This record gives sequence, structure tokens and C-alpha cells, in this order.
Amino acid sequence: MESTNNKSLEEQLAELKQERDAWRAATLYLADCHAATAQEAGMIKSGSKSGKNRLAAIAKTAADIITGPINHTKLRNYTNNKFMAEFVCKRCLSGAEMISEMLLNYKT
Repeated sequence: MESTNNKSLEEQLAELKQERDAWRAATLYLADCHAATAQEAGMIKSGSKSGKNRLAAIAKTAADIITGPINHTKLRNYTNNKFMAEFVCKRCLSGAEMISEMLLNYKT
């Protein structure tokens, strides 16, 4: 967001609304993805029970965030640091890519 010194209150409000709407859209997208993953994991017999419970808990938390005021104490186990969250996501992706590469290169 640009410096607010040269902007009217209306312009600042419009920017804040755009940012809010972008975060809302991102939240809905991620909630939908987690719900689909949790539902799929629930249909598969293999897999750990704790992993399935974690996916279900994430989907439940997402539903709670969407439907009401956010209970910040419920979110205390999640990072509130943008850079740490980005790091964890990228680490997860690099691990998935490494596993995929290993599987592709595995010789039977």
C-alpha cells in the first residue's frame, strides 16, 4: 500500500476495502481446498487417523472463520508472521517436489 500522506480518506478506505476483499477471497479459496482435501482423505481407508483429524480440524477452523467473528485465541497455534507462513509453505512445496522427483527417478 502506498504512503497514506497524499491520499484522501476515501482513497484510503477504498484501498482497505480492496485489501479486505482480497483476503476474504483468499480465505474462501483456501477453506474450499482444505475441505476438499479433508473430504477426500476421509474417503480413503489408508492414511493416519491423526492426519485425517488435522485436516478436519483445519476445515472446521476455516468454517468458523468464514461464518463469524474470528476467535483469535483459537488461532494461537497458527503463525501470525507472514514470512514464517511463506517459508513453511515453500518448504512444504520443495519437499513435495523432491519426493515427486525421487519417485520419477526410482528404478524398479
